[in-house]
Amino acid sequence: MSIEQQAQQEPGKGEAEKEITTDGPLLKVNMPWDREAEEKVNSLLEGCGNRLLVLKDRPGDVTYEESVLEWDSMVSVLDEITSRGSWDFNTHPDVKVRDRCEKTTELMSKLWAHLFTLDLPYSVLQEVNQRLGDSLRWDRAAYLKDLLIAFEQNGVHLDRRKKDRVLEIDDDLAEIGTRFSKTLKDTDIFLDVTPEEAKDIPPHSLVQSEDGKTQFLLRQDSFKDLLQSHPDAAIRERVYREFFSGTGDLAPLLDKMRKLRDERSRLVANKSYVELEASNEGFATSEVHQTLDELLEWTEKRFQETMADYRELNGGEAPKCYDLSYLEEHAPTEGLDPQILKEYLCAERTVQVLLELSGELYGLRFEATEHDEKLRIERYRVLDSDGKELGLLHLDLYPRQGKYSHAACWTIRGRASHYPDRTAEMGLVCNFKEKDLPGGKTGLLWDDVVTAFHEYGHVLHGLLIDAEPSGSHWVPRSLVEVPSQVFENWALDPMVLDRLARHYETGAHLDDKLRKLLYKTEQRFAARHVRTQVLYARFDLDFHDRVDTDPTEIWDGLAASIFGDGFYPKGLPWFTRFGHLDGYGAKYWGYKFADIGKSQIYWSIVHRSSGHLLDREIGQRLYDELLRFGGLKKLNQVTQDFSGTELRGLPYVLETLLDYPSLRLHLESHRDKPYDAALEAVFQDVS
Repeated sequence: MSIEQQAQQEPGKGEAEKEITTDGPLLKVNMPWDREAEEKVNSLLEGCGNRLLVLKDRPGDVTYEESVLEWDSMVSVLDEITSRGSWDFNTHPDVKVRDRCEKTTELMSKLWAHLFTLDLPYSVLQEVNQRLGDSLRWDRAAYLKDLLIAFEQNGVHLDRRKKDRVLEIDDDLAEIGTRFSKTLKDTDIFLDVTPEEAKDIPPHSLVQSEDGKTQFLLRQDSFKDLLQSHPDAAIRERVYREFFSGTGDLAPLLDKMRKLRDERSRLVANKSYVELEASNEGFATSEVHQTLDELLEWTEKRFQETMADYRELNGGEAPKCYDLSYLEEHAPTEGLDPQILKEYLCAERTVQVLLELSGELYGLRFEATEHDEKLRIERYRVLDSDGKELGLLHLDLYPRQGKYSHAACWTIRGRASHYPDRTAEMGLVCNFKEKDLPGGKTGLLWDDVVTAFHEYGHVLHGLLIDAEPSGSHWVPRSLVEVPSQVFENWALDPMVLDRLARHYETGAHLDDKLRKLLYKTEQRFAARHVRTQVLYARFDLDFHDRVDTDPTEIWDGLAASIFGDGFYPKGLPWFTRFGHLDGYGAKYWGYKFADIGKSQIYWSIVHRSSGHLLDREIGQRLYDELLRFGGLKKLNQVTQDFSGTELRGLPYVLETLLDYPSLRLHLESHRDKPYDAALEAVFQDVS
């Protein structure tokens, strides 16, 4: 039965029955909205539970394959059901399907939490670890260790009363996460606009009210688009305030979320939520704060220069936060408006180049299987260099009503070496803001191209992870962004840029002036972007650490300390639009650590290479030392193994001080020195 057919069915009897029960050897679910999925889930739970019961009765000769990988096999299929539900919830055109998938993903989130409180699997896995731990190869030992930690951090060791409280908290958190995500995705705000105001708003973001008024449809994508494109600062301010006020009713819910998280952490690990999450990433909270403070300190001079640049672009007036996107998009460099770049960049060629690079670096081939003309969705079979099928790729790149309005990548189904017949399935969502050009053509701004490269880096990671367990797809937050951010840098490589940027009429490459414009656009405001991300990271930490302090007060104080009084409007519930509070939860700093890690890796490649970065040798190295292990290594270990030096912020800081060609030239000129020494030499050159 198709998901569309299921969506038409009325819920069956027993709707009010408990969704998760302790029936059977593990658990049992009740899903009246999707009986087919219910049957599959319950069959998995019963089968795995029965096999674990057999293993529990014969301790002493249980193998890794029949215990750890048996559990991994079950949870990997459950993960696919969860991920597929999330994908359809965020992208499916049928609202009934989206509603049913919302229920499925919420229930599966609760099921995950319940599974990792069960004594049966934990006792079997613990016995295997005690007996085989010292003899296991490193990747098996790492995965088993992570599994046991997952059980312990879900309270498997607690008495019944405390365990029940943890389960109650997890159910609440699952419901909060679903509501938060749904509100951010589906909230529409309608603002009346005058004809004069409307002329600078893209037509697809304008609607007519029942009484004939022209209104601006304010959503995540149109919000960003307006801040970039509308010349009236008063309109930008009004939209900014309305956007963040529009989800203010989420404030009590998110306050409850952080308090529940902290209570849960103290129950299962006797430490604060912030401390627990940092330790899971391999860091102490003091290290996190120190690194964030260093980024502010090392880029302070360039940040002050950047703010002076903004002021000049703003006619001598101090800019506000809602002015910066517009000023950046229209900042002339050597007399050129960056908007001209849309004449050289387009969606179709961006996709073409992404697929070409996949072949050159990793030997991947793509065969188109379907093109949905109406929804503009493309699907490809992905093959390796030997013609073996690796998986399926969905590209959903253009905005539409009801679709996820940011950009993201879904690992719908993960692959792993223990399951050679199971292929990957990856979904890539963007919302390209195509710009009209003469002759019916359309172009893209550079920001959309970089976003596509970033998210496609996640796609490559998902396709190329090939560790033994499917669980290797659970990558630490500080590492999960590294492959995507490394891949962003390939967009800046001169050879790649020649392919990406062709004039829509003449086919000409960027000339030297336009090339300088693009590189300047990429680097010119980098110090401000560093500071903004540090602000977000510090807010996320304080939001979860200072659970008795009003979040708006936390935001206002941090924003003033990092950007100065008045730069951000005070009193707005900014945090109710910060979607990463749910998914990242006290780990948003991982974005900045991933930036640091990707710079460590990318610039070590540049330092060691002969200047040509589009060959299989480099791709093989990235595969061997970064991609294929997934989350079995943490960030510190990956960067140490790859670059030969410990994780440090210097290469990332250099990216805020120098544009791409200059930094590359500096590093290549110091190839005679070890990488660490070369970085210090470049820093001395420019500071």
